[in-house]
Amino acid sequence: MGDDISKKGWTRQVCRVAETENPHNICEPIESLYLPNWKEHTGTIIQAYHDIMAELGFWEKYAMESKFISGDEFGMVDCAFYPILAYMIHRGLDLTKNGFPALTEYAERCRFLRVVIEARPEGWEEPGKSLFLKCERLVKERGWV
Repeated sequence: MGDDISKKGWTRQVCRVAETENPHNICEPIESLYLPNWKEHTGTIIQAYHDIMAELGFWEKYAMESKFISGDEFGMVDCAFYPILAYMIHRGLDLTKNGFPALTEYAERCRFLRVVIEARPEGWEEPGKSLFLKCERLVKERGWV
């Protein structure tokens, strides 16, 4: 964080770091798609999908405010939020298709940062199982748009 951060700026940063638990926790039921009995969790999975889209709406607004969620430079909030967003993208979330242009640009800025590249897990270059594509199909099949 910059040396010139105000008390208000610091408070905002800390609150947003805490807020990153929201997308993390909301997204968790989607992982049920890995389970052999995932069909038993269809309602919870679809609800989580809708909830994560609503939650990303808040983050879309944050991404419109500055170059990074933390401000003009990649910072503390980005260290907490970007890995969650990157995981969702890795698992098939299409930000552009879902109407999140500011988050799309944010993700593109972040993914080429040296610090982000060095923090990627081994094998990250290989696409992951597309959980979000499966969610989108479930939503369409059930008519729960």
